[in-house]
Amino acid sequence: MTTPNSRARFARVAVVSAVCGFAMGAVLAQAPSANAAPAKAAAKAAPKAAAAKSIFPRLNGHIDLSGVWINLFSESRTGNPNLYNEPDLSPAGKQIIEKFRSQYDMTGVQGMDANEHCVEPGMPTDMSGIGGQPLQIIQGDNITVILAEVGNQFRRIFMKGQKPPEESLTTRNGWSNGHWEGDTLVVETQLIQEWYWFRWPHADQAKTIERFSLKRTADVTPPVGRNGQRRDMSTVGPYVLVDDLTMIDPVLYDKPPQITLYFNKLGEDEFLEQACQEGLWWERMKKYRKPSP
Repeated sequence: MTTPNSRARFARVAVVSAVCGFAMGAVLAQAPSANAAPAKAAAKAAPKAAAAKSIFPRLNGHIDLSGVWINLFSESRTGNPNLYNEPDLSPAGKQIIEKFRSQYDMTGVQGMDANEHCVEPGMPTDMSGIGGQPLQIIQGDNITVILAEVGNQFRRIFMKGQKPPEESLTTRNGWSNGHWEGDTLVVETQLIQEWYWFRWPHADQAKTIERFSLKRTADVTPPVGRNGQRRDMSTVGPYVLVDDLTMIDPVLYDKPPQITLYFNKLGEDEFLEQACQEGLWWERMKKYRKPSP
């Protein structure tokens, strides 16, 4: 959790680094050397690089993605603004989806959004934070876990190349493996259960590839929203979580849908349990309630 005190500490570190770097540059500039110019340039750039890195927390040699995160906005790289809208299906994909949905007469029917009945689409929609609900990342060397408040969902990302057991069943959030490429966590998810209803439909052959990283808020430009304005970033912390997500599904799509999601960090206590099924259970219980005496 980033607090005013921690931001002040980071600022002091940046100032000290800058002062030290400036002094180093001055010394190198006065020293007679054939490499004086390159050394001076490197010394001048070093404080900027140190300041940029200092705002990102680290854990066991990597940036630390841990924390509670809320989706700020998303940018599509294939023409669809967010995970609530459906990507452009291939002609064959349209036939498959239309055939499935034509089995149900939904004329005038209300309340058939699946998550209203505690049925979540899973990946990749899980990452959008349906209804403005947060995610929590617990980063580890062997397993990194992503918890979703909506539907009490979870994802386990295996970091040591563990393979799924033979005859593994598909699930809503699939099986994920991750590895680090520098300061980017790359996650590939397979064995995702098919989803032909609304919000990014996909076949069970689909897989997702995600690239998680941290980015300075000052370097982020929000897209223009439906109201014609960009999101105000003044209340956002010093850095954001970025999830570059690609879904590969040759059954329904000619081109892999791609989207970039941006998240703001919240306090550790801003993640709650969602008792979705409890409401459905009480609705059922009402049918069997005895008349009042």
